[in-house]
Amino acid sequence: MNDFSDRMRRILLEERAKLTGNLLLEHQQFDEMIHQHEIGDSIDEVSTTIDKNLLERLGANIFMSVQRIDVALARMENGTYGVCVKCGKMIDKARLEALPEASMCIDCQKSVTQQQR
Repeated sequence: MNDFSDRMRRILLEERAKLTGNLLLEHQQFDEMIHQHEIGDSIDEVSTTIDKNLLERLGANIFMSVQRIDVALARMENGTYGVCVKCGKMIDKARLEALPEASMCIDCQKSVTQQQR
């Protein structure tokens, strides 16, 4: 592996550790809110429900980010990291430095984003 790949692997692993730590913290906060909900009044119930929904969405976003990182790490292992999954061209290093888990070049990502609108 070259220096760039080693650096990207370290960045991805550090980000994964940070995200999984955040996910565990949110899970603990969720458990605390559920406990408070059991002893709270109706105003607290509404607030707890809102907080619960927010935490669930945040947790889902973090989980999806961890999955993207895991895919990038797997692509490193099989030698396809940095290759666009859509067009097969190399992803610019600047894009990978900004978004290490990127699986598409900027042009393909723009195309996919426009199609989703």
